[in-house]
Amino acid sequence: MQERALVYIVDDDAAVRHFLSFRLGMEGFDVRDFPDAQSFMQGYDARRPGCVVADLRMPRLSGLELLQWMGAQADAAPMIIMTGHGDLSATVAAFRGGAHDFLEKPFDEEYLIQRIRHALTQHETTRRKVRLRREAALKYRRLSRRERDVVSGLAAGRSNKEIAASLGLGLRTIESHRFQIMKKLDAASVCDVTRLMALIEE
Repeated sequence: MQERALVYIVDDDAAVRHFLSFRLGMEGFDVRDFPDAQSFMQGYDARRPGCVVADLRMPRLSGLELLQWMGAQADAAPMIIMTGHGDLSATVAAFRGGAHDFLEKPFDEEYLIQRIRHALTQHETTRRKVRLRREAALKYRRLSRRERDVVSGLAAGRSNKEIAASLGLGLRTIESHRFQIMKKLDAASVCDVTRLMALIEE
């Protein structure tokens, strides 16, 4: 069963946290709120897709510092920075740091909801690509060194005969390797092999 996405609200203003939690909950989001970056770091669940909505100015660790911490996490959830004191330098720093969006308070609620939905879709797509890439790498590791040589030829669009000539092997040997390769990679066609190799090389 696929886990639902989480929306994290990180803001030292309790009124903002409560309002956003209520409003987003009304939209069907699974929401968790935190009064500061430190408590969020302890409660962040990297196993689930999600989105972080954090205030720029908070005690001890700012939204930009939290953005930097998120950037170091594997498969990090996208982050939306919000602030009541926006300026150009902060906006530039946020986007350079990888922020999904930068909103100045007061902002339109519907726009925030739209950006959250976009961020969640983006995160799920990214997580799926990462998962497929990991699965492809695990399959590739099943191959012997010689089978990897043959796979490179297949992915390059070469025929069995061309691969045999380039590796100095007999045609029957290449056909035998190809059979094992398709089995180990769970591939039904050369197109499947090509797609798998493309994932690994991304």
